[in-house]
Amino acid sequence: MISATRAVLPTSTSILDDLDLIRSLGDAHDFLRSLAREHGFAHHAALRFAPEPEGRPTRQLAITSFPRDVVQAYERAMLASGSRAMASARASARPFVWNRHVPLPRGDDLARAVLASAGVTMGLTLPVAGRDGDRGLVMLGGDRPAPELEETALLSLFANGLFDRIVSIQNEERYTHDFRLTLRERQCLMWTSAGKTAPEIAEILDLSEHMVEHHIAACIDKLGAVNRTQAVAKAIRLRVID
Repeated sequence: MISATRAVLPTSTSILDDLDLIRSLGDAHDFLRSLAREHGFAHHAALRFAPEPEGRPTRQLAITSFPRDVVQAYERAMLASGSRAMASARASARPFVWNRHVPLPRGDDLARAVLASAGVTMGLTLPVAGRDGDRGLVMLGGDRPAPELEETALLSLFANGLFDRIVSIQNEERYTHDFRLTLRERQCLMWTSAGKTAPEIAEILDLSEHMVEHHIAACIDKLGAVNRTQAVAKAIRLRVID
């Protein structure tokens, strides 16, 4: 069995530092992939539960290493079997481990077969929560022994930190998508990021200085920033401008 002391303690500080560097879902995927591989897992996934307008929870796959066909086959298997495993996992705050020796809920054998076809014979499901009450699951799977308590606890710590970053990133991306910047607003923000003043931007874009200030103020408001410097930084992080 992989030793929790060997696999975790020497790198726990650096892993916590890496969480602070996550700025996109791509970063989150790289982080979870590295964490999974370090602990002997072949695959990983992070799901976020979100309420529908009627209040019914739905799950959103945020990141995963599974190929699309495996994800689709797994979804079909869960739907066909009427599985309650996902609902049970959502309602629980306790990590759950399954393998060849731990039976899954009735009807989940088809879903297990799909995972086995991808090389997953053991799975660890970690319930996670964000700072604003968002809930989700981080799942790790592979062909290794079940983790011991210490390793599971530390993986749960990292998974919760990762999930909090995923929620923040998705919320920022949704906000930006809902309040998309116009072409002129992006141009004004881009030239601001290049160090140009409002009069200089006005000359470049053939606008009045007042209109440039208006566009920059709109960017600040739409991006939820407090000033133009923060608006530029946020726009670059969200890939609104280069």
